Amino acid sequence: MRNLIIICSFFFINSLIAQTPNWSLNENEFEHTMSLVSFININGTRLSSENDKVGVFVNDECRGVTNLIYVASEDKYYAYLTIFSNTDGEQLNFKVYNSTEDTVTEIDNQLEFEILAHYGNLQQAYSVAQPTLSDVAILNTVEFENIPVLSYTETDNNVTIEIKNTEDITSLTPFFDVSLGTTVFYDGNLLTPNTIIDFTNPVEFMIVSENQSEIKTVQIQVTKIEVKEPRFFRKHEVCDFKGVIKVEYAIPATSVLLKQNGNLLYTSSISQGKSIFEGLDSGVYQVEVDGVIKTIVIN
Repeated sequence: MRNLIIICSFFFINSLIAQTPNWSLNENEFEHTMSLVSFININGTRLSSENDKVGVFVNDECRGVTNLIYVASEDKYYAYLTIFSNTDGEQLNFKVYNSTEDTVTEIDNQLEFEILAHYGNLQQAYSVAQPTLSDVAILNTVEFENIPVLSYTETDNNVTIEIKNTEDITSLTPFFDVSLGTTVFYDGNLLTPNTIIDFTNPVEFMIVSENQSEIKTVQIQVTKIEVKEPRFFRKHEVCDFKGVIKVEYAIPATSVLLKQNGNLLYTSSISQGKSIFEGLDSGVYQVEVDGVIKTIVIN
């Protein structure tokens, strides 16, 4: 009988914990307010239910509470918070109720109360997250699908990319290498891996940090330059020194194939403008690079 009582008590306690928290306050007790437009992220997932709730506390006293609201224009859920206080500079703590998981999470990051201050909007909402989201928005490089980049320069968020003059820049698929959690937007929409863009004129992209506190506008200009045909050089066998074939070409990482009698011997790639095959016996070789095939004889 005693064991049964303990088990029942255990389930009773858990049922209390699972209830939606009753966070409330008497607004008339406070003289000042500040406000937030925020998004809620718990364990890497943005909350998206009107039953989810966020509360603001000073110590254990509730100073603001709201449920999430769906905003159709953004197709996302936001928390519109009004926070109350009588004292400037109080440390505010956040708690989040996740209705799907039926859990309450305390947020590590704090905010200082500022009279009449306002943080966040629909495009750049204030982040209430656990764990804390990154505030860094860094663009490392930009590449294009199946198109080698000849040169890449960046100055003050203006990027210039040079590609071969035979490429079609009216329908390029860009790939952005960015810092962890950073998102890229084009024409107001999240950039997807299959987005095709006309780069005839400079194109602007928006780079947004994970917590939305950092937003950068990056302009990318693609220019076409003429690339000379690959150049081939050789050294014959001399005494104890084997033959050498060198290929010079402007497009980095281009594959270079060395064949003999139709059989592939070696595969290399253009690095720092060249590729070298050493230790070759005398004979007839075929070198293939970017569709160009050259027959080279080493004596």
